[in-house]
Amino acid sequence: MLTSVWDDGYGISVPNEYQITKGDISKILAGFRRNEDEPGYEIFRVRGWDYLALCETYGQAAQLCRTEHVPVLIHVQEMTQPQGHSTSGSHERYKPKERLVWEEAHDCIRKMREWMLSNGIATVEEVEVIERQARDRATGSPQQCLGGLYVRSDARS
Repeated sequence: MLTSVWDDGYGISVPNEYQITKGDISKILAGFRRNEDEPGYEIFRVRGWDYLALCETYGQAAQLCRTEHVPVLIHVQEMTQPQGHSTSGSHERYKPKERLVWEEAHDCIRKMREWMLSNGIATVEEVEVIERQARDRATGSPQQCLGGLYVRSDARS
C-alpha cells in the first residue's frame, strides 16, 4: 500500500499548527514507522514543487512496496493551493502576504516549466504551445476537459 498526503501547510483556513496534532502529519505517524526490531510504515517526505525529487521518491517508495511488501506513506509538503480549500471564500483572507508570494513562486506549473526549460526537455516555444493547449482545454466544455470521458448526470447504468 502506497499512500500520499498532499500538504499545503493549511487545514481549513488555518495553518497546520492549529489543525493537526504536532502540526505535521509525518510527526504524528512517526510512531508507526518501521525499525530494525518491528515492522511498520516507511515514511517519505518530499517537496511538491520539486518534480525530479517527486519522481525519485515515488520510484523508491513503489519499489519498496513491491519488493519488501512494506506500507509506505509519502508526505508531499510545500504544496500550493491557489483556490484555497473551498469556493466559499478566498485563501487571501487567511494566508499572509508572504505565503501568497511564496506560493506564486513555487506554483507546481511554474516549477515544472522552469525544470523543463533548464533541463532542455522543451523550448520556450514548445512550453508556450503546451500551456496554450492546456488553457484552451481547461476553459472548454466538460467533454473537452475530460478528454471525452464526460458522463452526463442523467445517464443511467
